[in-house]
Amino acid sequence: MPISPEFLDGKLRELKAAFPHAGDFCFFTDIDNLPSIFAVGALLSRNRAMEGGLVRNDCASASVLTNTPPWVRDYVRLYFAPKTPMLYHVEGLKRRADDWPECPIPVYLSFHSDV
Repeated sequence: MPISPEFLDGKLRELKAAFPHAGDFCFFTDIDNLPSIFAVGALLSRNRAMEGGLVRNDCASASVLTNTPPWVRDYVRLYFAPKTPMLYHVEGLKRRADDWPECPIPVYLSFHSDV
């Protein structure tokens, strides 16, 4: 579903009013997923990336996805800062099994907003 620039600008202005540090956005994934992102030339929603077989290492938490409304998977998940709580659970190779996926080599793509 396309989002109009006006809608996005309005939402960014709301976020900046509520969170003054907002403005730069980060997207993280495992390094194995970068080639498909670069080949497509865009970030795709989780649903589109999975349908297209573009995810080599799925770093998403099943428990987080279960508790997230289904429509969220039709959008790209961006963060305001690189230190997301989820990354603390998934970053690196696991020494012991837990309920979180593994993201051995996380990479960040950073985007700046002029709003």
